[in-house]
Amino acid sequence: MKPILLYLIFCGLFFIHFQSSAQLKPQPEAEDENYEKEWAIGLNMNTNAGLIGGVNIRWSRKTLFNRTPTGENSYHHISLEMVNVKHPKEEQQTSAFTGNSFILRKTNYLFSIRPHFGREWILFRKAKEQGVQVNAIVAGGPSIGIVAPYLIRVASGSGEEEVQYDPEVHTNSNEIRGVGSIFKSLGQSSITAGVSAKASVVFELGSSNRSTSGFEAGTMIEYYPEQIEIMAVPDNYQFFTSIFLIFFFGARK
Repeated sequence: MKPILLYLIFCGLFFIHFQSSAQLKPQPEAEDENYEKEWAIGLNMNTNAGLIGGVNIRWSRKTLFNRTPTGENSYHHISLEMVNVKHPKEEQQTSAFTGNSFILRKTNYLFSIRPHFGREWILFRKAKEQGVQVNAIVAGGPSIGIVAPYLIRVASGSGEEEVQYDPEVHTNSNEIRGVGSIFKSLGQSSITAGVSAKASVVFELGSSNRSTSGFEAGTMIEYYPEQIEIMAVPDNYQFFTSIFLIFFFGARK
């Protein structure tokens, strides 16, 4: 099992235990606990990307049914995130000539832009001065996949050149000097469209009811109509699943 997966599971279990302990004794509700809007920005960690997978922005607004007992805890959810999707067989190697790292047999980057729309519910409210608020989110929407060539620097007669990795041409890894420019890769990228959905639990920490911080943990599924070649291997995918963890901060009113 990957270390990042173990880390995410550990964090999730730790905070679930923390929340369960906090709920054992009754706590008074905050006077200004109700809020109409909330926004937050955070860093994404997931099992398809590594330590820092991307960025996430989310916005919540109370639903039109807020006059009902159920509606008091119901919010519209909108989020936008951009993450780097990696192949599970990616491994860093180091050039013997330059000391720079590169990924052997990687042919393309896959950057996924995911605008999501859904619903958010408050499961537990935090106390006035301390505690944890727990929300649940279910959302989905389109996925915009940016497929950019993975450029490597190789020796040439004039020094070095940046080319896309080709397993039939670059058979000698000792000729690879490092990774090419990501901006040049993005300039040669193509777009593909898919769909994605997530289910998650949000743990909001802190004592202020006008600011928010904490983390969101959940699972993501993503589908593209055809396989996307990330590496020059037989098993590339069109269906991706991941466990993610987002550390965020924001404000509400």
